[in-house]
Amino acid sequence: MDSAGVWAVLQRFGLEYLMDELNGDKIHRLENIITLRPDLHSLFDTLDLWLEEDQSTANRYKICFSTGMRLGFPVFVTFTTPDPEHLPLPSPDLLLLHAVCARVAHLFGAGEYVDEILKDLEETRVLSPTGESAELLFHALAPLGIPVR
Repeated sequence: MDSAGVWAVLQRFGLEYLMDELNGDKIHRLENIITLRPDLHSLFDTLDLWLEEDQSTANRYKICFSTGMRLGFPVFVTFTTPDPEHLPLPSPDLLLLHAVCARVAHLFGAGEYVDEILKDLEETRVLSPTGESAELLFHALAPLGIPVR
C-alpha cells in the first residue's frame, strides 16, 4: 500500500494523530522498518500478511495470512537486536496498527474497498464535474494536508 493508502486507512479508522508520528523523516526510523522478501512485502503492503504479538514471549509475533494458509512459514517470528538503543526493533504499536487494519479489512470486506480507492487514485486523472468523485478527491488531498470541507 502506498502512502496515500496508508493515510486514507488511518483517517477511516480515526487514527489521524499517527500521521505526525509517521510523517517526514520520522517514517524512516528503524522502528518503522521491516525487511521482507518481495512476495511477503507485497502481502504485507496489501494487508494480506500481518504480525500479532505473542503475549507470552517478548518480541515474538504470530505470522498471520488473510488466506489462513501457512504457505510453509513458521507460526512465529522473534525479533532480536544486539543493540536496542542504536538498533531498535520494529515498533510493537505500529505492528499492532498494521494487524488491526489487516484484520478489520478482511473481517468486514474493507480490503476490497481500500483496493478500489487505491486503484482509482492511480488510474483517475480527471475528476467528475458532477461530484461523483468527491471521495476520491478527498483521499488524494488528505496526505498533502490540504483541508477538505
